[in-house]
Amino acid sequence: MLVGEMALEIRLLAKRGKGLRAIAREVGVSRNTVRRYLRDGDADRYRPRPRRSGKLAAFDDYIAKRLAEAAPDRLAGTVLLRELRERGYTEPPRVCRRLQLPNRMEPL
Repeated sequence: MLVGEMALEIRLLAKRGKGLRAIAREVGVSRNTVRRYLRDGDADRYRPRPRRSGKLAAFDDYIAKRLAEAAPDRLAGTVLLRELRERGYTEPPRVCRRLQLPNRMEPL
Protein backbone atom coordinates (compact mmCIF):
# COMPACT_ATOMS: atom_id res chain seq x y z
CA MET A 1 0.00 0.00 0.00
CA LEU A 2 1.22 3.46 -0.82
CA VAL A 3 1.44 6.37 1.53
CA GLY A 4 -1.34 8.93 1.09
CA GLU A 5 1.08 11.50 -0.34
CA MET A 6 2.20 9.10 -3.06
CA ALA A 7 -1.39 8.34 -4.04
CA LEU A 8 -2.11 12.06 -4.22
CA GLU A 9 0.99 12.57 -6.37
CA ILE A 10 -0.20 9.86 -8.78
CA ARG A 11 -3.54 11.60 -9.16
CA LEU A 12 -1.94 15.03 -9.66
CA LEU A 13 0.45 13.73 -12.33
CA ALA A 14 -2.47 12.10 -14.15
CA LYS A 15 -4.42 15.37 -14.09
CA ARG A 16 -1.40 17.11 -15.63
CA GLY A 17 -1.66 14.70 -18.55
CA LYS A 18 1.22 12.32 -17.86
CA GLY A 19 0.86 8.72 -19.00
CA LEU A 20 0.82 5.60 -16.85
CA ARG A 21 4.41 4.67 -17.67
CA ALA A 22 5.74 8.13 -16.93
CA ILE A 23 3.87 8.29 -13.61
CA ALA A 24 5.06 4.80 -12.65
CA ARG A 25 8.68 5.71 -13.45
CA GLU A 26 8.52 9.01 -11.57
CA VAL A 27 6.83 7.66 -8.46
CA GLY A 28 8.69 4.33 -8.49
CA VAL A 29 5.75 1.91 -8.57
CA SER A 30 4.39 -0.51 -11.16
CA ARG A 31 1.94 0.52 -13.86
CA ASN A 32 -0.72 -1.72 -12.37
CA THR A 33 -0.40 0.13 -9.06
CA VAL A 34 -0.84 3.46 -10.88
CA ARG A 35 -3.91 2.07 -12.66
CA ARG A 36 -5.44 0.88 -9.39
CA TYR A 37 -4.96 4.24 -7.68
CA LEU A 38 -6.41 6.13 -10.64
CA ARG A 39 -9.38 3.78 -11.01
CA ASP A 40 -10.34 3.50 -7.34
CA GLY A 41 -10.43 6.62 -5.20
CA ASP A 42 -10.47 4.57 -2.00
CA ALA A 43 -7.49 2.39 -2.95
CA ASP A 44 -5.23 4.16 -0.49
CA ARG A 45 -7.44 3.26 2.47
CA TYR A 46 -6.66 0.07 4.31
CA ARG A 47 -9.60 -2.23 4.83
CA PRO A 48 -8.90 -5.23 7.06
CA ARG A 49 -10.17 -8.55 5.88
CA PRO A 50 -12.97 -10.15 7.82
CA ARG A 51 -11.85 -12.99 10.07
CA ARG A 52 -12.58 -16.45 8.80
CA SER A 53 -14.16 -18.87 11.18
CA GLY A 54 -11.86 -21.66 12.25
CA LYS A 55 -12.39 -25.37 12.07
CA LEU A 56 -13.35 -25.43 15.73
CA ALA A 57 -15.85 -22.55 15.47
CA ALA A 58 -18.82 -24.91 15.62
CA PHE A 59 -17.52 -26.26 18.93
CA ASP A 60 -16.56 -22.96 20.62
CA ASP A 61 -19.35 -23.03 23.18
CA TYR A 62 -18.65 -26.62 24.16
CA ILE A 63 -14.89 -26.02 24.42
CA ALA A 64 -15.38 -22.94 26.60
CA LYS A 65 -17.75 -24.88 28.87
CA ARG A 66 -15.34 -27.82 29.19
CA LEU A 67 -12.34 -25.59 29.95
CA ALA A 68 -14.39 -23.74 32.57
CA GLU A 69 -15.43 -27.03 34.19
CA ALA A 70 -11.79 -28.10 34.45
CA ALA A 71 -10.75 -24.63 35.63
CA PRO A 72 -8.35 -25.35 38.48
CA ASP A 73 -6.79 -28.21 36.54
CA ARG A 74 -5.85 -28.49 32.92
CA LEU A 75 -7.95 -30.50 30.52
CA ALA A 76 -5.90 -33.06 28.61
CA GLY A 77 -5.90 -32.46 24.87
CA THR A 78 -6.55 -36.13 24.15
CA VAL A 79 -9.67 -36.06 26.33
CA LEU A 80 -10.94 -32.91 24.63
CA LEU A 81 -10.19 -34.37 21.19
CA ARG A 82 -12.08 -37.58 22.02
CA GLU A 83 -15.09 -35.60 23.26
CA LEU A 84 -15.07 -33.37 20.17
CA ARG A 85 -14.88 -36.40 17.88
CA GLU A 86 -17.94 -37.83 19.62
CA ARG A 87 -19.72 -34.59 18.68
CA GLY A 88 -18.71 -34.74 15.01
CA TYR A 89 -15.24 -33.15 14.83
CA THR A 90 -13.28 -34.72 11.94
CA GLU A 91 -10.18 -32.53 11.58
CA PRO A 92 -6.62 -33.58 12.53
CA PRO A 93 -5.57 -33.40 16.19
CA ARG A 94 -3.04 -30.57 15.61
CA VAL A 95 -5.88 -28.03 15.52
CA CYS A 96 -6.87 -29.13 19.02
CA ARG A 97 -3.26 -28.92 20.17
CA ARG A 98 -3.07 -25.29 19.08
CA LEU A 99 -6.17 -24.63 21.13
CA GLN A 100 -4.57 -26.12 24.23
CA LEU A 101 -1.35 -24.05 24.12
CA PRO A 102 -2.71 -20.91 25.84
CA ASN A 103 -4.26 -23.07 28.56
CA ARG A 104 -0.93 -24.69 29.47
CA MET A 105 0.53 -21.56 31.03
CA GLU A 106 0.51 -21.59 34.79
CA PRO A 107 -0.53 -18.43 36.67
CA LEU A 108 2.30 -16.44 38.26
